[in-house]
Amino acid sequence: MFHKFEQTITGLTQGTLGYFCMRCHSPVGTALGVDRAAPVYDSVPAAVEGITCVACHRVRQSYGKVNGQRRIEPGTIWDPMYGAGAGEGLREVLA
Repeated sequence: MFHKFEQTITGLTQGTLGYFCMRCHSPVGTALGVDRAAPVYDSVPAAVEGITCVACHRVRQSYGKVNGQRRIEPGTIWDPMYGAGAGEGLREVLA
């Protein structure tokens, strides 16, 4: 559904929209430079997942709340996560 919407809005804006929707809805796809015009089902599995933990917790550089753009640090699933502080929130949730 998202992909069809994104294709439609891209057509209506004659491509000037760029990666605007993808920045939030597929941040891994944006970071990997996945072609917006390609079918979602042919994409990289991590990009198809959409918004996952890495969308926030593999980002070390803040872009503020301007446009949803993120610089996701590349790596494996075993590489460090960022932005979790000292674990206060996790301790609270687990309690």
